[in-house]
Amino acid sequence: MAKITVHIGYQHFVMEGDKALALLDTLQGAEVYELKWRSESDGGTSHHIYPQDATGRKVEIGYLTDEQYRMYKLAGKPSE
Repeated sequence: MAKITVHIGYQHFVMEGDKALALLDTLQGAEVYELKWRSESDGGTSHHIYPQDATGRKVEIGYLTDEQYRMYKLAGKPSE
């Protein structure tokens, strides 16, 4: 069965279509939590929660055929 790729931030995740839809549905209602570290002399670390639409970031989805999935999985984790 074909797989769906979900691109969030700098990572791509691959999963079954129904799980990808559930993940996207869950993320749709989520807010962004951001921690901005600053030294104590600069006022200390601040914490922020705000709507996703304020970030301009996108979650992207893609598609992998069965053949692509098997070939990429066979390649395994890239060497460092």
